[in-house]
Amino acid sequence: MRATSEARGEFDIELGGETYGMRPSHEAIEAFERGINMSKVEAADAAGRASLKSWETAIIVTECIRAWGRAVGHDEAPLFKAPRVQELLAAENTLVLLKRLELMLYLAVTGGLTPSGEMKAPPKTKTLAASAEPENSLASPTPPSGGQPTGGVKRRR
Repeated sequence: MRATSEARGEFDIELGGETYGMRPSHEAIEAFERGINMSKVEAADAAGRASLKSWETAIIVTECIRAWGRAVGHDEAPLFKAPRVQELLAAENTLVLLKRLELMLYLAVTGGLTPSGEMKAPPKTKTLAASAEPENSLASPTPPSGGQPTGGVKRRR
């Protein structure tokens, strides 16, 4: 069995002394949105405010474990049921779990994950050469005289 990887958008969770992964795939998100009658945005917000009910948390966790299990070929994970997960979650640190769910769902909400629940690569950015000046720079152009007074301007001494 492959270990979980946050780089792939997977988050681990310990239930009953065993470690499983959670993957917020499109399929998992659809299933938990139907199960808790809440959008992924609402679920992320509720996790951040620590206002998810235990059964809602269990449904989100269950669907994300099932998605992880299907992705990695874990035989038992796709068979998980929310009532049993809810029982097992009662022994876990609820606040830590909700913060992990908030982060996982935030990635799903902000487009940081692919539909399969894997982490997207960061966007490539263009860099300017250190010596190049941007074309539309706000800096004033250097006067043709090199900054020295021209013949038409006399200085007083």
